[in-house]
Amino acid sequence: MDCKVTPQSISLNQSEARRAAENMNQYLANLQVLFIKLHNLHWNVVGNSFFEIHEKTQMLYENTGEMIDLVAERIKMIGFYPIGSLQEALNAATIQEIPSEDYNGPTAATVIVQDFQQMIEELREMESVTAGYDGGVISDGLSFFEKNHWMFCAYLTHV
Repeated sequence: MDCKVTPQSISLNQSEARRAAENMNQYLANLQVLFIKLHNLHWNVVGNSFFEIHEKTQMLYENTGEMIDLVAERIKMIGFYPIGSLQEALNAATIQEIPSEDYNGPTAATVIVQDFQQMIEELREMESVTAGYDGGVISDGLSFFEKNHWMFCAYLTHV
């Protein structure tokens, strides 16, 4: 038996499912670039807040890695191909890479805040397009990025 998943085989509208998959692939590409970027910050953080940022970026890239898998699998579940190569991810991502160099804690936190803010904005725009097709990966991502955006903003606040 040949059993291929298509939007129609799971009672989804073809064009709406395609639009949702395209949006989720955009999200996936950003997660993939972010995953590498968080490793870069993790490996290259220096200074007084080394231990805090080193530990926190590890938690962030581990969670991001889990999100990558969930988003990619959801795209497959609705009958489309997830972006699976670094070149495809770089071409599709709106999150930008950073050079491999030293980053102090506040600089690393600022980079993270800016990227998380961008992720939040883009995910909010995707919500209506992917609703009913994303299996909750967009709202779960929003919760994750909002919480960590708040935490890093608190870290950067001078009292």
